[in-house]
Formats: sequence, structure tokens, C-alpha cells
Amino acid sequence: MDFKPNEFFLGLVDFIAILLPGCLLAGIFLMAEAQTPILKEPLYCIGLKDGVTVFFGIGYLFTGYTLGYFLSSTASCLDIVYDSIRDLIYPDKEAEIYSFSAHLLHLFFELEWKIKPNKALQQVEAIKPGKYLEGAVNHFQWSSIILDTYFPAAGEKASRSMAASKFFRSLVIVFLLAFALQWGQWLPKTISSSLWVGLTILSFREYVVQRQKSVQAAYRGMITFYHLPAEFKKELK
Repeated sequence: MDFKPNEFFLGLVDFIAILLPGCLLAGIFLMAEAQTPILKEPLYCIGLKDGVTVFFGIGYLFTGYTLGYFLSSTASCLDIVYDSIRDLIYPDKEAEIYSFSAHLLHLFFELEWKIKPNKALQQVEAIKPGKYLEGAVNHFQWSSIILDTYFPAAGEKASRSMAASKFFRSLVIVFLLAFALQWGQWLPKTISSSLWVGLTILSFREYVVQRQKSVQAAYRGMITFYHLPAEFKKELK
């Protein structure tokens, strides 16, 4: 079996996107447990003792990875919010007037006041066969499947951004839980609740930005390869 660096890298990115948010949440839970220890002393203090450190570390990583999967599953509900924001600030058609709130959202996510129509989506809609695929596979899924199957190098950029978006999507849930624990006085008082609010907002922004980058990369890759000159298509075969 041939070793494929791109597939290994993407697998590693996906693994880290699951592991890191889970480990962060596990660490926050340990902070909360330290305020009212279950045993005579906090669990992290017990885990740092000689002879227990290795087992504690393995258990911590396993717990973090498990929590990461739960986080990823729970955070998928944010995709509905993303869809609403996308329709406002990444429209597929030009509008005569955009609402003030749409301009503010576009400024927050894209650091630009002017809203531009998503022309890449319009072109993908034109080349996607809709008779059998309508309602079953959306434009992004269709583009990603084709790129991953026939042009994996082009699909890699979209996959990286999507992995990053899932990472920040999970962080949104982590920081919301941390805020709830802070509000319930389960975390040290030295930590300000505004810190968790700020991290939640920044993580949500990055989630939306990275997801849109992934979508646009898939669309542009699909359009580019669809309109490749015949001589280039022969070289790819």
C-alpha cells in the first residue's frame, strides 16, 4: 500500500480537531473538580504523583478524545445558525438593498462593509445536474465528492479549512460550558466570565470564516476543473 502524505496529514488534522477541544474541556472539568474535590485532594494533584502520572495522562487523553467526539456531534447544531448567517452575508444573488444588520454581520465576519454575491455558487448551480441530485446532495457535498475522488490535491484545501471550522465549532461549546461553570461559581473566581464570552464570540467567528473558506475552495476547484482546456484534461488522465 502506497503511503499518501496528504491523506495522512488530513487524518492528523481531523484527529487534532477532535482531541484538542476534548482535552481542553477535560481540563476545565478538572479545574471545576478542584474547587470541590471528590476525594481528599483534587484529581489532578493525585494524577501528578509518582507512579500515577503515566496512567493519568493516558486516561486524560482518552477522556479528551471521547469528549471531543461528543463535542463535535453537539456542536453540529450550530450549522443551522451558520446557514442563516450565510444567506445574509454570502447571498447567491445581487440585491438592490441589504439590511443594516447584514452589513454589520459582514463587517464582523469578513472585515468588509460591502456585501458581494456568491458568484462561485451561481456557476456550480449551472453545471450541477439537478434531475437526480436535487434534495439529496447539496452543491458543496457534490463538489467535495468529485474533487476528493478525481482531484484530491485540489480537495485538500477545502478539507483543511473544514477541519479548522469543526475545531472552532467545538470550541464554541467548550467556552459556553466554561461560562456556565464560571457563572455557577464552579471555576476559580480569578477567571473573569467576560473571558469565556470573548473566546466564544471569537471561536464562532472563526468557525463561520473557515467554513465559508472551505465551501468557496470546493466551488472554485469544481469550476476550475470543469472548465479545464482539453489538453490539460488529457494530462490528468
